Amino acid sequence: MVFIYGINNQIKTYQHFQSGMLQYFINS
Repeated sequence: MVFIYGINNQIKTYQHFQSGMLQYFINS
């Protein structure tokens, strides 16, 4: 369970990073 939770957390972090980069490119 902890292993699956860790992967899920990594995916969420990656998606957050992607949306953050998108916002950065839109703003600049």
